Amino acid sequence: MIDSIRIERFRGIREGELTALPRIAVLTGPNGCGKSTVLEAMLIAGSNDVGDAVGRVVMRRMEMRLGGKWLLYRGGAVGEPPKIELAWSDGEKRVVGLSRVRINNAASGGERSLPELGRFFNERVDVNVRQGNSGCNWQVEFGDVVNFLKSTQGSNTLPAVPDLRLLDPRPGAPRPPNHRVYTACRQRGGTDDSKRIIREIIPDLSDIEILTEEDNSPYLAVSYGDRSVPLPVSGDGTASVIRLALELSATGPGTMLIEEPEVHLHARSLFLTARLMLAAARRGTQVIMTTHSLELIDMLLAEATPDDVAHLEVLRLHLDAGVLNCSRVKGKDAMFARGEIAEDLR
Repeated sequence: MIDSIRIERFRGIREGELTALPRIAVLTGPNGCGKSTVLEAMLIAGSNDVGDAVGRVVMRRMEMRLGGKWLLYRGGAVGEPPKIELAWSDGEKRVVGLSRVRINNAASGGERSLPELGRFFNERVDVNVRQGNSGCNWQVEFGDVVNFLKSTQGSNTLPAVPDLRLLDPRPGAPRPPNHRVYTACRQRGGTDDSKRIIREIIPDLSDIEILTEEDNSPYLAVSYGDRSVPLPVSGDGTASVIRLALELSATGPGTMLIEEPEVHLHARSLFLTARLMLAAARRGTQVIMTTHSLELIDMLLAEATPDDVAHLEVLRLHLDAGVLNCSRVKGKDAMFARGEIAEDLR
């Protein structure tokens, strides 16, 4: 379980620290207060493949052609390169440093072009990681606005850390294909639970299965009696809640980062999402989520047992001239502080 994170000069956060993180952490605050940045910093520093995590974080802003630049505070215009320090509750600690290298054409002095995907890269982010007595370096190369070309690892290796995943249901967010999530869920033994929960929202659902297109490419489909519909075209709300259920039904030790799970969800789906997150936490998964939904927080508290409440906190984030500030509301006090929390969400 992640215990603390310290961030220096990463994206819009010049400096900030969150400590003694609980089993269930709900990050709230106005737009631009650093919620997503905190999740991204955790994803980078807490991944077993740090280079791959850096690439996926940059791809979350696919409209930026040179997105690696904006991993650095103010685009690298001021200050030293970013540093992220992550500590786990077992005492393990990791320090990640990032620096951007822009690749130029030596002949013309201009930026390299990409006549063929992967032939050249126009941007590189160098990553240095230290964990105890071990260290490792990555070079993460980007081709264009939507393509993360490769992550090259140095010769050294790092000790493995607990599983960490990011779940982002927002439109356009890069994520593994649905059929891979379903396969992973089956491998963890969670499909029966997820289908049972999904049927509470979609009573006429008969099955979820992997089918293939005419070219044999796989896709996840939902079945209703004698017809099957690809999940991506079954409606945004249906697709979001099914993916949430698959991701959360088969979790174990480790950390699940969730970005705004309320996106596209009906109120009943929000209620079941709250139940899924609490069930995951009871199985030993740390759940750290961002939200703009006061209703989701209400549902979490309504469904929580006294033991759940003891391990739940609302962290209200604020950013002041790049400094991340946090005021904390423990679960047992959250209902009484509802008005204060609502100020961040309304």
